[in-house]
Amino acid sequence: MTRKRWSIILALLATPLATLVAPSAHAQVGAAFGFDQAPLSGPPGTPIFLTGRGCLGSTVSIRVISPFVGPREFFTVPVAANGTWFLRPLNLTVDSPPGRYGVTAACNAPSPVLTSVFDLLDAVNVRPEPVARSSPSLAAVRGSNRLDAVVRDAGNAIQWTSSNGGGWSPYTALGSPPGGAQGDPSIVSWAPGRLDLFAQGADNKLWQRFSTDGGAAWSPWIQPVGAEGALASGPKAASRGPGLIDVFVTGTDGGVYQRFWDGRQWNGTWLWFGAPGGGTPSPLPAVVGTPTATSSNGVNVDLLVRGSDDRIYRKEWNGSAWSDWHQPAGLHTGVAASRLDLASWGSGHLSAFVRGSDGWLYHSTHQEPTWFNFQRVGLLHQKVVDGPAAASRGFGRLDVVVRGTDDRLYHWRIG
Repeated sequence: MTRKRWSIILALLATPLATLVAPSAHAQVGAAFGFDQAPLSGPPGTPIFLTGRGCLGSTVSIRVISPFVGPREFFTVPVAANGTWFLRPLNLTVDSPPGRYGVTAACNAPSPVLTSVFDLLDAVNVRPEPVARSSPSLAAVRGSNRLDAVVRDAGNAIQWTSSNGGGWSPYTALGSPPGGAQGDPSIVSWAPGRLDLFAQGADNKLWQRFSTDGGAAWSPWIQPVGAEGALASGPKAASRGPGLIDVFVTGTDGGVYQRFWDGRQWNGTWLWFGAPGGGTPSPLPAVVGTPTATSSNGVNVDLLVRGSDDRIYRKEWNGSAWSDWHQPAGLHTGVAASRLDLASWGSGHLSAFVRGSDGWLYHSTHQEPTWFNFQRVGLLHQKVVDGPAAASRGFGRLDVVVRGTDDRLYHWRIG
């Protein structure tokens, strides 16, 4: 992955700035626009600059909240014809004291669009136990502070932990399908208290456990769609809304398959989406690893995969039909070294995360109709072993959990 500036969602960097060793870190605000942040590297005293995009035909007013200097008003900045604007230093340098920094911004025409104040914190350890042997999976319900994470352990069983906005609970063992689990598990929540856990069994079939009371009690392991199909990856479960589940897997032919739950029953068979190169026996690329999918508005579905050429491909459901496979502009550069994960905090807003070939976590933002280039997440000081897990608890909020090189899970959040 190249280290260009990038956009995330809603928030100026929050720290500890004084101990950053990453070559770049980033910030972003708002429904209508985002920030790009200059690299947080250099000798003591190196200032932090911001540039931005959005608010075409308007001007932008900026207000920064700092625990050290208090609120500071910045001048109104013009927006260039190409939609970019530039902001002077934030009175912060690469060696500024640790603390939490927030930002609000407003488009001044045609009508003000204010964001809330957000902050971005350094990644924190989820649990001290080094149990992870797979990519994690993360579930959230918008409007709730609840997060649930699962991971496969060394015994090929599933471990589960949750957080209600504070610390994370001790791991709870949820067992495994007969013979153990393979690949990456997936957890999804379509309503408060509802949890659906999916895994690839040793028999390469789809297995599920579910809870209706927030994990106080769990169902036995079941085969929700019977013994049909042969999985070549772990599943990815996503929800478009209450009672709805989409499950995507990679098949043994290198293509993507889907099953969906409509609130009453599963559809009758695996739906085949092929692969960017058509799948076997067509030319490459086929799909490698687990697909990822999310919905930003309860209707559309965005599906991203890693091809066998380590490039990223997309397919979209618009409510009535699927698009062809394509490489989105902005995601066509760089090399993916893991499966991706997607999260959305609002209509038209998508965030994609992936492990780069250098072992660091990378992020791209989609604000309709544009994908921005992948850039490294600078505040995550731990290299990652495999694919990240992402979820959103509401407008402007993103949570990411990764497996570090020490087999512990780390949690990084915005908003």
